[in-house]
Order: sequence, then C-alpha cells, then structure tokens
Amino acid sequence: MGHAGAMPTDALTALSGLDVLGLPAGAWLLIFGASGGQGHLAVQLAKRQGLNVIAVASGADGVALVTRLGADVALDGHGNVAEVLARIREVAPQGVDAVLAMAGGETLDRLTEALRDGGVLAYPHGVQPVPRERPGVTVRAYDGETGPGQLQRLNELIEAGPFEVHVAETFPLGRAAEAHRRLQTSYPGRLLLTVT
Repeated sequence: MGHAGAMPTDALTALSGLDVLGLPAGAWLLIFGASGGQGHLAVQLAKRQGLNVIAVASGADGVALVTRLGADVALDGHGNVAEVLARIREVAPQGVDAVLAMAGGETLDRLTEALRDGGVLAYPHGVQPVPRERPGVTVRAYDGETGPGQLQRLNELIEAGPFEVHVAETFPLGRAAEAHRRLQTSYPGRLLLTVT
C-alpha cells in the first residue's frame, strides 16, 4: 500500500513527459536520471509504449534497477561521459529521437550531443540546472498533468504487466529530518515517509 502511495505524482509526471515527446513505437528515447523516483517509472511507462529506452542511471545500483525494469541499454551516468556517449552512439548511430531529463547538470548537457537534429528534450519544471538549449534541438519544460483521463491512462499502462515502484528506504515521520538529509544523496527509486 505504501508503494502505491509513493507513485501517483511521479508516475503522472513521467507520463506527461512522454506525452510531450509524443514518440512513435520503435523510437529511441534516452532517459537521464532513469533510476530516480520519476525516472524508474518513466522507463517502465516508455517500454509499455513500445519505445527503445537508453537509461542513464546513478551508480551500479541504479544500472541494476533500470536493467531489471526493462531498459534496452543501461548506463552509469557517474562514469566517463565520453564512454557513455560512445555507447549511446553505438546503439543509436543516427542519434536518439528524444531525451527525457529527470535531472540536470553537465553530464546531461554533454549527452544531448546524442540527440539527432530535430530531436526533442523534455524536462519537468523544477529540474536544476535547467538543460541548455542547442541548435537543432527543441527543449520543452512541462508540468505533470492530472485528471480522470490521465489517471485512467496511467492505470491501463500499469495494469499491462508487472510494475515496480522501487522504494530505496522508508522513514517513520519522526525521522523526517533524516529523510530530508538522505534526499541530498544518491539512491535508486524513491524514499518513503510513513505515518503510523
């Protein structure tokens, strides 16, 4: 039950990003921040839409998570950026069709070099630093959409097969300050605060 409570906002944000991109089945999508709270849900939703997913995750635990969740290619964003970029170009030599950025920073800005001309980068408002613009690429910020129709779509995608909400750690309400400090570190999935 707690896992379900940890999911709706993040899953709706991930789904909205996929909607903004509007990719057809078979397209190549790079998800940056793929092992995070929104990212690991985006990997699963993208696969259910028939997309080829290159998941750039944080560390070995993150790579293991997104691999288990079905990413076609899982790469460690903490690794050598040139090597990560070379691997992306190896599997998508024409460039990826889109990037869904659930995090920002220098690594993301470098990895946008893998976008084909005319490609799109989408990121939810709140990602910091904001992804840089580059010629030939459309950059779009978005908000997570909610409402009965979007919730129904989300439910249909989730019910299409096994769906995992990965909770890295659970904190009781009395340890909220500790949970807040944990937010400043790297971990796969979500943190969960429980009220008993």
